[in-house]
Amino acid sequence: MDPYLSQALRVIFLVLHILSAVAWLSGLFADLVFNRLIRSNNERANVIALRMAQNRLGGFAGQLGGIGILITGFGLIGVAGYGFLGLINPTPSWLVVKQVVYLLAFVLALALIQPASRRLGGALAEAARGGDVAAAQALAVPLERYALFSHLLVIVNIVFAVWKPTWFVVGG
Repeated sequence: MDPYLSQALRVIFLVLHILSAVAWLSGLFADLVFNRLIRSNNERANVIALRMAQNRLGGFAGQLGGIGILITGFGLIGVAGYGFLGLINPTPSWLVVKQVVYLLAFVLALALIQPASRRLGGALAEAARGGDVAAAQALAVPLERYALFSHLLVIVNIVFAVWKPTWFVVGG
């Protein structure tokens, strides 16, 4: 591949990768704002509306960021000539750690976050029709924990992306 094209692709993928991480991590900051607004508001309709907006924004940010990270990450390893988890081509240890952490976040999103978000969305719709707001609020608690853990995994990956410790190389 032409070195200029390779460099241009690397820069494009890297910028999009960083923007995807920002999109994913924006959910953390949105959660902080929404949770503060929800705690300071006792009016039923406002709590329901805030929770609905929080749930939709968090889902959108997570999906946009997660898929963006996946696509641009594969683009970056392709341009750099690295492998995925050390398969096919050698992969630096920092990148293997990032890939494993991403897989954990991806599984967390599919197995826990999305189902919890769907349950919360249904409970919020029911609460908006006159149902129990407290039941919907209770469903938000585990979702907030899963989302926080997901955000922490993103931060761990950012640390490894900046630090890049090369303890070993995987594959070959």
